[in-house]
Amino acid sequence: MAACREAAAFFPEFNCLFPIAAAAVLAQALGDWPGMREALRPLDHPKAITPGVRILLPVLWAPLYIEALTATDHQPPPEDLRHAEEALHVLDRLADRAPALGATSHWLHGKLAAAHGDTQTAQAHYRTGLGVPARDGDDIPLHRGFLHHDLARLLLATGSADDREEAVRHLGQADHVYTALGATPHAQRAAHDLTRLRPSGTAAPADAPDAAKALTEREHAVAHLATRGLTNQEIARELFVSPKTVEYHLGNVYTKLRLTGRRQLRHALQPTADAPDWKVPAL
Repeated sequence: MAACREAAAFFPEFNCLFPIAAAAVLAQALGDWPGMREALRPLDHPKAITPGVRILLPVLWAPLYIEALTATDHQPPPEDLRHAEEALHVLDRLADRAPALGATSHWLHGKLAAAHGDTQTAQAHYRTGLGVPARDGDDIPLHRGFLHHDLARLLLATGSADDREEAVRHLGQADHVYTALGATPHAQRAAHDLTRLRPSGTAAPADAPDAAKALTEREHAVAHLATRGLTNQEIARELFVSPKTVEYHLGNVYTKLRLTGRRQLRHALQPTADAPDWKVPAL
């Protein structure tokens, strides 16, 4: 943080936003929502930040700002909700021209709806966001993890058995995304939430083999290589795709098979002698 502030001093008109965002990200990782809100306090005052920076870099500040204003178990003050709506409007103007921000936009719309107490609209936005196709190198995979995690929390709040089962799957996928990104504090929170609902050694659902028939050819390929113990990077090299594409397909596999991670995947898709070898020959 000290180095960030020192570097920002060289071009304060342009770099003024970076120390603010860095402090907010640190508080976010710690799960310190009041600290995150305090770090972003300068954004409440338009003159505190160079106006052009707000316009040029909404992806840097708007998601953090909206999350900080809505990350509470209580109804946020009307002023905070107004600030969040204004920030989301700024981001949506960019998202209209950048489809890769679709998942991020729906996540934040879901956060805002939940903060207003409209859980039905919030769930709809989270589900729509998860349905936005992943775009290698363009979208923000951490926000996909947040989509899974926040949807799981809403589902758990309803208290029904079916919603609880779905929440377990989304928590597992959130944990998977966080772990793949090296976002350890977020992964620890997801794993903690998951452990409270289902012991880590719980077996995969009995109907997983039948559900496997719904996998696409590429999902079968990724799942098969994952059961052999290959990492996402190794699977990507085998199939000549990016690690993010592997992560996307694994997420689909976990959803379709109702699994929470690789341990259950190995139980659900035990390699057999006649299993196809998905290794792609070198060109």
